[in-house]
Amino acid sequence: MRCEEMQAVDEAVSKKITVKPKELPKDENLKFQPTSPDGVSFDENNLKPTITVQFDKPAEVHSLTLPRDKTPNGNVQQFEVTFYSPYGNKINDIPILSDSSPKEDKSKPAKLDSTQIPSDERVSRIDITIVRTTNDESPKGVVLDIIACTEATTGSYSSLCCSFEKRTASCFPLHVLETTNVTPVSTAFTSSSTGTGTGTGTSTGAGTVTVTVTTESAETP
Repeated sequence: MRCEEMQAVDEAVSKKITVKPKELPKDENLKFQPTSPDGVSFDENNLKPTITVQFDKPAEVHSLTLPRDKTPNGNVQQFEVTFYSPYGNKINDIPILSDSSPKEDKSKPAKLDSTQIPSDERVSRIDITIVRTTNDESPKGVVLDIIACTEATTGSYSSLCCSFEKRTASCFPLHVLETTNVTPVSTAFTSSSTGTGTGTGTSTGAGTVTVTVTTESAETP
């Protein structure tokens, strides 16, 4: 299986990010993008916010990082994550706890890598709860770095995405169908009738039959 990894949190996705228990001011969620120089900072009464990321289409998540060195005051030390399937079901019943970022080293962020993520599952929603900061204050300078694969190909297979709801979709691999037109085959037939009395008659005719054969082929991945 091959896919192209890409940054999942772009402008379109960040616009739909929601936060509990206290919502963010309008357009503040755009700062969750990993390219943001400031990130999102929560007030002192929002110590353990839950950030919900909704994908435009299901994706295989390969890594999830909350970097500290991308913003001046980044302080996320550890977070936990729950993944949801395109049907809205939890993929992991128990939240997955991230690696802990050392207080003294901003270059080593809190993160989940491919060994901790159900990367063979398609994900449509992620709940991220920040559980600890390096200074025990509310989270500051929060940006989301999520690497995901939204489309995979296998050999000569193709992918078909069928939308079930406005916010979810599911992709299914399809075999490539090849249609072969066989050279028309001519077949002759003869019919006759014989009678007694006034005369005898014979009639002969010919017809053409065209055969179309559909074959299914799939290359080995």
